[in-house]
Amino acid sequence: PKTCAIHIHGYHMDGLWEIIDKLKDRSSDFDLLITTNCLEKREAICEYLKKNTLNSGARNWQVIQTEDRGRNIGPLLIDLFDRIAGYECVLHIHTKKSEHWDSRSTTWIKDLHKKLIGSAELISDIRSAFHSDPELGLLIPQPSEVIRPWVHWGQNFSVAKMILQGMNHGLN
Repeated sequence: PKTCAIHIHGYHMDGLWEIIDKLKDRSSDFDLLITTNCLEKREAICEYLKKNTLNSGARNWQVIQTEDRGRNIGPLLIDLFDRIAGYECVLHIHTKKSEHWDSRSTTWIKDLHKKLIGSAELISDIRSAFHSDPELGLLIPQPSEVIRPWVHWGQNFSVAKMILQGMNHGLN
């Protein structure tokens, strides 16, 4: 894909600078969109990016304050929908903090980030997968071993199936 955006939902500030800094060596052919839920966080993120613009690797960046709704995906699909519509490829990544999961939360998010932005070659391979298969609409990494026992559709299956049917796609 020619035009790509990376969306980071930074509800939790822990780990956000690390994600931004990792992007520096990964690619420079993307726009960076960061959402967060309050003015203080937005200002801190803007200040960091102003001081570290070259560290982000992005062509352009925006920090958008959004409501705290829809967990980490709500800001992407609701608040940024019009902004991302023009991109051929969008990578969604977020910060994570789950006190009730102790060290599993840290292990999970590090594994997820490794599988999404672990190297420049990985990002290139992901972009190539979308470029070579125009029917590919979503690519999700294999869940980390530490959370795999808890990964299931639950009540989301029927909702996802209905949404995909409305888009002329199936889900089994």
